[in-house]
Amino acid sequence: MTYHIDRHRNLTLFRLDGEVSFEAFKAVIERYREEGPTKYELYDFLNFSGQIFTLTQLNDLVQLTKHHAPPRPAGSKTALVVPSPMSFGASRQYQSLADMNELPWHTEVFKTIEAARSWLGLEN
Repeated sequence: MTYHIDRHRNLTLFRLDGEVSFEAFKAVIERYREEGPTKYELYDFLNFSGQIFTLTQLNDLVQLTKHHAPPRPAGSKTALVVPSPMSFGASRQYQSLADMNELPWHTEVFKTIEAARSWLGLEN
């Protein structure tokens, strides 16, 4: 898992290639949060081939991001791009958990990078 922060566009692009364990995913998120989160995040799961995260792991991720400083800017958005119906369902579970826990940013799940970028308000 890699990420690139574009401070000019206030955007972080995450890319998951191959198998990525939940612990490795969390470690990258923690490192990113220490660098200072951006208003927009785009997670590209299209080449992810690992185990889909469990509901407990997804809840742990929500709690990690909810209580971790520094906070994201007002009006922040997170776009998740996933390759399959199964990963789409798991990502929607994360979205529901985020909504129930009142994370201060909006999360949406997409099937294409183009749709995610459009929702984030980014030019191609």
